[in-house]
Amino acid sequence: MFLEDNIDACQELTADGKLFLRNDLYLTLEWPADIAKLDKVNHVRNDITRFAGFKFLLDGQGPTAYCHEKHNGSEWRMPTWDPEVFKSTVRTLHDTGLQVCTHVIGDAAVDLTLEAYEAAMNANPRSDPRHRIEHAVLSTPEATQKMKDLGVPVSTEPAFIYLFGEGWRTIFGEERMDRIMVLREWLEAGVHLAVNSDAPSMPLFHPAAALAGSMNRETFKGGVIGPDQALTFEEALRAHTIEGAYVAHEENVKGSLEPGKLADMAVWLEDPSTLDPEALAKTMEVDMTLVGGKIVHQKS
Repeated sequence: MFLEDNIDACQELTADGKLFLRNDLYLTLEWPADIAKLDKVNHVRNDITRFAGFKFLLDGQGPTAYCHEKHNGSEWRMPTWDPEVFKSTVRTLHDTGLQVCTHVIGDAAVDLTLEAYEAAMNANPRSDPRHRIEHAVLSTPEATQKMKDLGVPVSTEPAFIYLFGEGWRTIFGEERMDRIMVLREWLEAGVHLAVNSDAPSMPLFHPAAALAGSMNRETFKGGVIGPDQALTFEEALRAHTIEGAYVAHEENVKGSLEPGKLADMAVWLEDPSTLDPEALAKTMEVDMTLVGGKIVHQKS
């Protein structure tokens, strides 16, 4: 998710042959004035860089999460975008044929996003637009069903539980902790679930932190939030690989080791499936990294 200048830089580096890490670029729309940037972005799509769509910010972080019920943060009733302007803009961007993603923290923000996606998809039916939700820290059971019905995947960051879980207890209250990042509920409902690091915004940027957070859901104080929502290692790994490719419309070329797919992979120093979550979370080094089957990094 990038601002206009970042997108230009990635595209220029690719054109100059200086960027070989494959990337999908989404123009960030933080507020309505950013709509003016739409015509300034080059829709470059090649083997390295692919302009893939747009990302809204509909609320901020925990203290400004847009929620149905009052919380202890600084504001709970005000989304970043006016709801009607947001719905209208989603409809316009849906009509471009590209993907729309929306940053949401609170349950009201999740519901507003799903309403906007549904209205756009009904007004202009497209085959599998796969508009997605980013983060979805707090959500309702009804939202889970609508995600499934609309084919809207969730891309979220379980390492946030470690970093911010205790703060969420303070902001949302203990009674809402069972609705925090309901990974297993989404998975069992048939919602496509991807987990990621939110790099470079967050300090726990390595994949192992996302995997461990999915499995133990521990906060930095050692508390556990929603233990019944924990994933197995295999489920977490799938969410980080093939499902990560799926939410970007790239499951046919990425996400698994199969003939005909891009050979982009990391070789770990040890088998991560044998590590307990605490040890896994501290695993940052890899033995080797390959892009397109070529070694681009190798430990000593």
